[in-house]
Amino acid sequence: MLIGKQWKIESDSLNYILYKRRVVKETGVEMWDVIGYYAFARNALKELVDMEVRGTGLEDFQKVVKKIAELKKLINELEIPHKAASA
Repeated sequence: MLIGKQWKIESDSLNYILYKRRVVKETGVEMWDVIGYYAFARNALKELVDMEVRGTGLEDFQKVVKKIAELKKLINELEIPHKAASA
């Protein structure tokens, strides 16, 4: 599931995996770096929000508020699958 242009979440049988997009400057090749593995999609989304807010440098309150609103909009537009509980 893509989240904007910079983030995506994928899942395997055990985890939700958060990735961040990166482009290698020398070659222009797009790569996806693993940020972390999470038991629940909401935890991966919380980490995405935390990383983006930290990325603002917390220099300006209005910048932080704008970033949070932007992320909430992206998250609200997602269709988040729910994994069935294991027996």
